[in-house]
Amino acid sequence: MFTYAAIRPRFGPGLRTAIVSGVVLWLAFAIAVLILMAIGLHTIQSYLKSSALYLMSSVTSSIVGAALYKEQ
Repeated sequence: MFTYAAIRPRFGPGLRTAIVSGVVLWLAFAIAVLILMAIGLHTIQSYLKSSALYLMSSVTSSIVGAALYKEQ
């Protein structure tokens, strides 16, 4: 929700902004796990599986959070 609240003034409220904030969080996660894969702590299969699941999770939670978010 912090990411959504931070980018909302520039992108405006709505579904598109929520999806963008979810993808931004997913990119941070994907890069962190990619680094772990590079040093041998993850396999390609576990990287792809965890990245896909986290993408669905972060976008869904961003959409739900944006629906509940009210600026005061």
